[in-house]
Amino acid sequence: MYNLMDISFSGYKSFENEAKIENIKNVNLIIGKNNSGKSTVLQVVYYVLNKKKEADPFPKEITVKQKITREAVSKCFAPNEYYRNSQNLFEYGSSFVDDEIKYTLSTQQHGDSLAPSRLLSPCEIENAHARQLFLNVANDLYYSLPSNVRIIDAERDIQPEYSAGVVVSSNGDGATSIIENYLNNSKKDESVVEKQLLEAFNAILGEDAHFDNIKVQQIENRTGEDKWEIFLTENGNRYPLSDMGSGLKTILLVLIDLIVCQKESYSTTFLFEELENNLHPALQRRLFEFIYDFAIKNDLTVFLSSHSHVAINCFFNKEFANIYHVEKQRGISTIKKIENYLDKIEILDDLDVRASDLLQSNGIIWVEGPSDRVYIKRWLDLVDASIKENEHYQFVYYGGKLLSHYSTNDEKDLINILLTNRNSAIVIDSDKKSRTGSISDTKTRIKTEFENNGLMCWITKGKEIENYLTSSSVNKLFSANLPQIGQYELFPTYIKSQDDNFANHKVAFANNIAEFIEKSDLAVLDLKQQIENLIKQIKKWNRLQ
Repeated sequence: MYNLMDISFSGYKSFENEAKIENIKNVNLIIGKNNSGKSTVLQVVYYVLNKKKEADPFPKEITVKQKITREAVSKCFAPNEYYRNSQNLFEYGSSFVDDEIKYTLSTQQHGDSLAPSRLLSPCEIENAHARQLFLNVANDLYYSLPSNVRIIDAERDIQPEYSAGVVVSSNGDGATSIIENYLNNSKKDESVVEKQLLEAFNAILGEDAHFDNIKVQQIENRTGEDKWEIFLTENGNRYPLSDMGSGLKTILLVLIDLIVCQKESYSTTFLFEELENNLHPALQRRLFEFIYDFAIKNDLTVFLSSHSHVAINCFFNKEFANIYHVEKQRGISTIKKIENYLDKIEILDDLDVRASDLLQSNGIIWVEGPSDRVYIKRWLDLVDASIKENEHYQFVYYGGKLLSHYSTNDEKDLINILLTNRNSAIVIDSDKKSRTGSISDTKTRIKTEFENNGLMCWITKGKEIENYLTSSSVNKLFSANLPQIGQYELFPTYIKSQDDNFANHKVAFANNIAEFIEKSDLAVLDLKQQIENLIKQIKKWNRLQ
């Protein structure tokens, strides 16, 4: 990730007041309605990185924030024999290493090139020479930013072409030519296309399609001249790309930019507009996930504009991703970085996305209460830490006796669980007091309904969920020497010698003991098998298998 922290601008098109893209990360999603100003934001990013004014009107002011590096200070504040205080200035400048430097950009006196023109911070510098040296630092940092930016426009296509080398335009022109060049030019590595690109293409397509190879062949057009066409082979059948949907072309164009063009131009910055066009939600999700993983693995910076709620869900809460909401009201656009769930809801409202459109969480685990959530989350993390709460699943509490009011069917006077989410699993205490004890009618009904709908119902093999706790974790918590709790033993009775008030702080107890639960503690009753079954369900909800 290169050294670029914030970009701010004002007085540009519908952005009258300051708009800020802050805390830039590997993936930066600009989301909003059509004509809200998303493309304008990407244009400013392009101007900054390309270091050139390419059109009028131009922003009234652009400011950039970067981190001051030791290399830039050493270069610009280097001591010299002609200035007697240079060593003091060097030490002064060095004290600012890792601080922020903020400056405005403007065009040079002659031409359209952009350069730092006014220092905004550090600003409390009395020495005029030091101020000039910090402006030199800004210049050094700004021109160290990579300027080779790859762009994919909202209007794009891949068409048959004459052989034209390795230049691909933002609308897709040249995409066929670069594939042809890599497959037919002995100086190029054809595995970049035949292996790297094709494997990524199939991974994104998932179950929708699987292509065995990718080739280019010459076809005759109306004028009798031969053009190159991309062909994909599936199950022995060869299909020209021109006969395929624009969604597949979009995916292929993204991969050409990220995998093939990157090798030609060594681009580290990509601006992609509305990739979701003509892609169904599952394909969108896999494409966005691929972009995120690829950007992190290769240390790239990607800016995406979108109006898809799928993009929001893909990048929300991702460590190396930001979401910025662009909104236009009464002709004036604003941009806001999304910080929390309520901000996310504001975007959905702005896009007029309804809960029925989203189906909300990818899946719900119904549990009796909050202590059950603590245990199950810990067990899930021990078996597969890649499964994340709030991203891949959500807990919902049904509250013990209230279970009798729920159903998976459209029963009169009962609440249909599946209207909350069609992807559901439920965990229920058996409450059996002995091996021959029976399960209540309500729990038996719920189990039958869940299983008839292909859903997971986990009724504990012991009396309650606490009967899955091992003496190992309990004794670590209390520094005690208790035996293993019995399968049908009452946990408050079992724990009374160490905690005679368990019933009044079950959640606090769960949180305290969770850190002592280890993977070996899953080998009790049917716990390991149930957790593995639950993980399979969660992965199925999220199309992870």
